[in-house]
Amino acid sequence: MRVGALGRAGILALGALLCAFASGFAALLVQQMTLPRTDLAQGSSTFRALGDPFVRSIWIPVTIGAGLMGFVVSLWALWRIQLAKAGPLTFAVTAITSAVAAYGSLLLSLPVAFISGVIVMTWCRYHADWALPGHATR
Repeated sequence: MRVGALGRAGILALGALLCAFASGFAALLVQQMTLPRTDLAQGSSTFRALGDPFVRSIWIPVTIGAGLMGFVVSLWALWRIQLAKAGPLTFAVTAITSAVAAYGSLLLSLPVAFISGVIVMTWCRYHADWALPGHATR
């Protein structure tokens, strides 16, 4: 199925936001799981944490900002790449990297996930087998 430029941009934007929200959710999940027993939030669900207005006021803008930055990078890196191959790989790597990085620092998990996503998208851009038919990788 051939998608026009506007449709492709929409798919890239949606994918970038999904990656950002999955990465943010994974980091928050790990943070919830590693809280000390003395913390009042220990044992509560990640969805309950997202119900907290303070957490939401930080989490939503940060993840949307990361998604917008990811979208800009994806326009360059994935425009001529098969998104059915590059999308799931980028999604999985960013979410897993965010979760692993959150064990060390919740604040660093999203930037680490963003950098890993950029690396994966760059790899996809230069992986010749993943180029759209009729497009060479550069």
